[in-house]
Amino acid sequence: MSKSFKSEIKKRYEGRGNTWVKVPKDHVVYNDIINLISKFKKEETQKYISDIERENYAWIRFSKPSGNLNNKLHVFEVRFRGAKYDHKDCILEIKDSVAQTLPLLGNTPIKLHLENPEKKNKIDIVKKKEDKNRTIFIEEEIIESKIVPIAVQESKLTTPTLKELKEWKDFLKAEGLYSGEEETSYLWFIKKKYL
Repeated sequence: MSKSFKSEIKKRYEGRGNTWVKVPKDHVVYNDIINLISKFKKEETQKYISDIERENYAWIRFSKPSGNLNNKLHVFEVRFRGAKYDHKDCILEIKDSVAQTLPLLGNTPIKLHLENPEKKNKIDIVKKKEDKNRTIFIEEEIIESKIVPIAVQESKLTTPTLKELKEWKDFLKAEGLYSGEEETSYLWFIKKKYL
């Protein structure tokens, strides 16, 4: 029977990135994390603390279920040295009822650029380049830019000049859209308007 509750706990954290949970700054577990890592050297924990303060939440990784049927526990690692490294020396046990209130992070801290915030505004693009005998994939980093809309002022429509009408005709010809009908219509327009 005790194994079934453990498999039930494990099931919640199945799938890539689902082993990580988000701990909001106002959650009781956030304070437990701060208290736990304060036992380590400040130089080791400083980056993690600045990262979680910047994001307004902490992230911890599910390790294993623990306890018994009457006291179900979720064991988490607080990976303050980096998400890729095991932290068996920094373990936090959380009651099942409390752990269920923590939302899944949805991906790894690395993929979400939580440990590398300067990459957050960059997009990795893989371009396919055809060579004579092979295909090469080139990865580029493009900085994402935010488009800030500006107020566009409406301008009054004016009658086109002869020069603008000629440029329009040349454009239509260059694009293969000129049929000759346009000429009679804009010549008619000019005669009516100016003559």
